[in-house]
Amino acid sequence: MQSQVKQMLHSRIVRFFAILIIVVVLLHCFVFELIQVDGSSMENTLFSGDFICIEKISYRTEHPKRNDIVVVNTKKTGRKQQYIKRIIGMPGESIKIKKGFVYVNGKKLKEIKNFDVIEDGGMARNTISLGEDEYFLLGDNRNNSKDSRNVELGIVKRKQIRGKLCFRFFPLGKLGKVM
Repeated sequence: MQSQVKQMLHSRIVRFFAILIIVVVLLHCFVFELIQVDGSSMENTLFSGDFICIEKISYRTEHPKRNDIVVVNTKKTGRKQQYIKRIIGMPGESIKIKKGFVYVNGKKLKEIKNFDVIEDGGMARNTISLGEDEYFLLGDNRNNSKDSRNVELGIVKRKQIRGKLCFRFFPLGKLGKVM
């Protein structure tokens, strides 16, 4: 009798952990993903070593918005790269960096933060016209970022966006939402 109880308890524990592993894997693949920031391109918003959470659900029902911080994938240099950047240009818009500032459809962009004046407009020194499925991204550290001004990342297609930043977990002193 005691052996049957142990066997039944063991079976329930194994089943519980199997279900738990499946749920965690599904959440990671389809809902949330934890990422460690590597590099300085998003300073003073995110810093190398920060742990952030991106969510993958909202972009299935709505379009990315200007100023969303997103994680994108690219294979332009022959190897898979992951970038964390801020959306600046939206589908159908024209982007130009002139005299250190971003212009969208010919009008100076009103930034949500005080970013440094851009020293190098890169590819955006000339007007870039975005297609219906294209986004222009910049790092918040405008003078130390490989972003849409650089051929290594370039213009980003919607399908390259893995998700948007929803929360910073670490360091604990900066725990919370990120703007």
